This record gives sequence, C-alpha cells and structure tokens, in this order.
Amino acid sequence: MTAAYLHILGDLLLSVGVVISSAVIWWFPVKEFPWSKYFDPACTLIFSVIICYTCKATLYNSIFILMEGTPDAIDIHAIEEELKKLDDVAEVKEVHCWSLSRGKNVFVAKIIATHDPQSVLKKATDTVKEFGVENITIQVQDKAEAESAAGDGHGHGHGHGHGHGHAH
Repeated sequence: MTAAYLHILGDLLLSVGVVISSAVIWWFPVKEFPWSKYFDPACTLIFSVIICYTCKATLYNSIFILMEGTPDAIDIHAIEEELKKLDDVAEVKEVHCWSLSRGKNVFVAKIIATHDPQSVLKKATDTVKEFGVENITIQVQDKAEAESAAGDGHGHGHGHGHGHGHAH
C-alpha cells in the first residue's frame, strides 16, 4: 500500500513540476530569456530527487525482504536459548528466521529430543509464538534415531532408500 501511495505522490509531484515549468516558460519565453529552457529539466531533476528520497524506506524494505533478512524485531539468539531450555531438548540446530513480507516472519529449526518428540514440538512451537512469529516449521527428531542415522555412514540425518546413488 505504501508503494502505491508513493507512486501516486510521485506522479503528482512530476505533474506539479510540469505545470510550474510550463508557466515559467510561458511567462519567460526562451527567445527573450534563454535560461528558461533549463527550467523544465531542473524541475524534473529536483522532483525526481524528492521522489527518490521519499521512496528510500520502501526500497530498503523491499531489498531486505528479497534478501530474506532476519527481522530486527525478532531476537533469534533469545529464541534459540529458550528452545534449549525446554525439557527433553538435547540439541537445537539449523535455526533460521527471515521476513516474507512486512510483519510476516518465518522461523525454521531442527531439534533433537531426548524423549517424546511430539511434546517437544508443541512446547517449541508455543515458545517461538511467544516471540511474535506465526509461520513456524520445526523438525523434531528423537535422539536415538538421530544417532543411528548419523552412524549409518551417510552423516546427513536420514536412513536408506533415498535413491541418490550410494552403494551399500
């Protein structure tokens, strides 16, 4: 909505510039006042700078979202520490948080649970929601399964039958 408002404001400012420069050129004809031919490009330049300045925040916000920046309002380290404090949590890893749009943040993490992965998932999700994040994906893996998957020779957290060319 802000971008649409700024677009309309920009159009309005440029139209005002055209009206002003037209009036100056009409009152001060170029044949008699050669400097007046520079008034139109000068108005365009001035109003363009004003428009660029007013659009700076929208441009910054757009680039921040496209670059999937971590939102300033979300303390990712505090979330990770709170998750580590939960009962039955052995490890928290691969923690990521980014903005999809203004006010819409995404949180993703992997948790290794010592016991009852479903309960850990529920508690972890509730904990992250307390920090103001609504779009949450948490992968919870039982510690015994994680250790057996790490010991199967692959080291990338899943069992056999995945079809990407390992000879067994």
